[in-house]
Amino acid sequence: MDHVLLTLKRSKTDRNHEGVNVVLAATNDAACPVEGLSKLFLHDSQPMTAPLFALSSGPFTSSAFQRAVISKLNRAGEDTTGLKGHSFRKGAAQHAHNAGLRNDHIQALGRWASEAFRLYFTTPRTTLYAWKRQFQTGHPTPVSSSIPPAPPSSSFGPPGHLGPPAALTAP
Repeated sequence: MDHVLLTLKRSKTDRNHEGVNVVLAATNDAACPVEGLSKLFLHDSQPMTAPLFALSSGPFTSSAFQRAVISKLNRAGEDTTGLKGHSFRKGAAQHAHNAGLRNDHIQALGRWASEAFRLYFTTPRTTLYAWKRQFQTGHPTPVSSSIPPAPPSSSFGPPGHLGPPAALTAP
C-alpha cells in the first residue's frame, strides 16, 4: 500500500465544516505512517467509521494528545516549556521549509488559506552563520568550516540568533 486516506470530521482550516481528507504517503522507513496504521488495524480492527484513536474513557482529544506527549517528553528529560498543540503545526511547516518544499506546496499540505505559515519559519543557525561570514569577508563559508556552538537558551535575540553580541573595546 503506498498511501492511506484519513478523513478529519473537523479541522481548523475546514471553514465549511464538511470534513477534510488527508493523504498520508508511505515512506518505507521506521516512521512510515502507512506501515504503522497497517499494524494498528491488524491488532485492533475497527469499523472504517470509528475514530482512529480512542481512550478507554472516551475520545482521544487534542488536549489528551498534548498531555500524553508532554508527559512522555518530561519523562525523557526534555524541556516542554512553551510546547503547545500548535507547535506541531509550526514544526511541520518548518520541516517542510528546511526540506526545500516550495511555499505554495507547504501552504497546500498544511491547508492554509493565507500565507500566515511563513511566520513559522526560522533560519537555521548554520545558514545565518554562513550568510554573516560571507557578508563580513566577501567569501562563502568553506564546507569544512566549523559552526560556532549553539548559544545557551537564555541568549539574546530571536530563534536562530547566534547569541549575545561580543564585547567591543576601543584600542
